[in-house]
Amino acid sequence: MRAAAQGSGDRVVFEFEGPVPGYRIGYADGPIVQDGSGDAVAVSGAAALQVRFNPASSVELTGGLRKTYTGPTRSTPPGMQKITEVVQVSDFEAYLVWAVGTRSKTPFSVSVLSAPSRVVIDFP
Repeated sequence: MRAAAQGSGDRVVFEFEGPVPGYRIGYADGPIVQDGSGDAVAVSGAAALQVRFNPASSVELTGGLRKTYTGPTRSTPPGMQKITEVVQVSDFEAYLVWAVGTRSKTPFSVSVLSAPSRVVIDFP
C-alpha cells in the first residue's frame, strides 16, 4: 500500500504479487471492525472507505512464512487533501481489509492496472 497527494486529488495504491484478487470497495455505514475478533478499529476522518480483497494476505504461507507487505499498517501521508488516514484493518482467512479515512464521503474512482498488478483508488 502506498498513498500520496496527486495533482488535484489523493491516491491510494494496493500492489500485488500475481493477479489482482477480488475486491469490494465502498463507504462503511457503521464502525470499521476487524474480521475474526469483531473489534472496532479507529479510523480518523468523517467517513471511512472500506477496501476488502479476497483471496489476499500480507503473508505468504506456502514454503515457509514470508511477509509480502512490510510497510506501515497505519499511515497519514503528508499533503493529503481528502484522505485523513489509511489503516490496515485485518488480515484473516484470506481476507485483507484496509480502511481509508476521508474528510467526507467524497466521490472516488477505482482502476485496475497491470505490470505490476495493482488497484488504484483516486479521490479527485
